[in-house]
Amino acid sequence: MNPLPELYVLGLMSGTSCDGLDMALCRFSGDAGKPDFKLISAQTIAYNATWERRLQSVLHASALELARLENEWTRFVAEHVSAFLNQQEVRADLIGFHGHTVFHQPEHGLTYQMGSGATLAVLTGISVVCDFRRPDVAAGGQGAPLVPMGELHLFTDYEAFLNIGGFANMSLRKGSGMKAFDICPANIVLNRYARMLNIPYDSGGQLARSASIILELLSELNKIEYYHDLKKGSLGLEWAEKEVIPIIENWLQADGSKTLSIEEKVRRILSTITEHIAEQIGSLLQSGQTMVTGGGALNTYLMERIQFYSKSKLVLPDKQLIDFKEAIVFAYLAYLRYHGLPNTLTEVTHADRQLSAGAVYLAD
Repeated sequence: MNPLPELYVLGLMSGTSCDGLDMALCRFSGDAGKPDFKLISAQTIAYNATWERRLQSVLHASALELARLENEWTRFVAEHVSAFLNQQEVRADLIGFHGHTVFHQPEHGLTYQMGSGATLAVLTGISVVCDFRRPDVAAGGQGAPLVPMGELHLFTDYEAFLNIGGFANMSLRKGSGMKAFDICPANIVLNRYARMLNIPYDSGGQLARSASIILELLSELNKIEYYHDLKKGSLGLEWAEKEVIPIIENWLQADGSKTLSIEEKVRRILSTITEHIAEQIGSLLQSGQTMVTGGGALNTYLMERIQFYSKSKLVLPDKQLIDFKEAIVFAYLAYLRYHGLPNTLTEVTHADRQLSAGAVYLAD
């Protein structure tokens, strides 16, 4: 294959934990399967309380409310993209726009990432690739995870990859390809209960570290059917609300919790959820070196507990990679799509064929 032309691509990622919009400006050139790659600049735009609340509740919005929110949020994204790019010495040729996941039900042929690529292209004057997941779902796949394609080609020094965001997911090298799946909910549940104390998250896992585990709650969480399914796939917010949150809420309503203060309840819940996450992740990482990224990589206590259960050496790369790996990868997936090259892995998503996935909106 002839080398591909150099492109500057801006990757955009908004995760299910609703903490902010990640922007990563990257340069790609050369062989698509082993590109010359450089992260030029990156920034996170933290969501204020209003945006955080609106994004968390979008799953339950009406069709009209969703359309209005999508329009407002895309314009919010466009404003910050333009401000970020105006500070750069190079011009972006392309935007890879993951959008914000509203629902994800591949078993019903449904996945939806909010965000209008057409609007973003018009407002920024830059061509946009978006809607990466629906083509794969249409081909019988899970539509996720898509990040392993980037891990396979961009980060060649590791045998395994663990990302701890709203959900924890992992990828493992398997021959010349990858095996990947979602493991369990992570920050999406931890942050939910931290907010009961009017804090956005448990910084460093300090609250979790300070409390004892609720053994009966831990046992119930570990019994969730998905964890015992050998054919693990992808998880969504609605799954967590159906399968995980009710178990925790039942403990909150039980007689045993009623003598505790709100702070003590939250600390014990965070400790138990942390242990649950660590057990589920650690049991799957038993050899080699694992690159750990995502906001959860900065949760010191969680990392200690994962390492306790794991025989793999957990490696934290530099902070930019911890924070922006997914945005970097969606820039790469957009780069491949723009050139009409495959950007999905059938062994990961289980679609019936490999695709060059994503809708392309060309700027004038």
